[in-house]
Amino acid sequence: MIFYAFLFADLRLNGKYATARSAGNYLAGLNGATGKYIGMYISLRTYMRLAGGLHSIANGTQRIPPYYGEVPYAGRRIVSGFNRGLQLRK
Repeated sequence: MIFYAFLFADLRLNGKYATARSAGNYLAGLNGATGKYIGMYISLRTYMRLAGGLHSIANGTQRIPPYYGEVPYAGRRIVSGFNRGLQLRK
């Protein structure tokens, strides 16, 4: 039954259990902080405007700060991942 082993895997992010959606948002923020756009690092505000803008186009949400169109739950996880990425790039 190796095929079903992934159902029982211990899925943790920073020592806590996380859903795939939550982990994906965290990793998106981490990538936003550690990746480069046109050869430079970008700020959290710029990254949230990019991510929120994409979400608002796809789902028709308003582009208002601090998440610029991203839903609050996803925005909090993205910010958490971005802050971790800032620690890693120092």
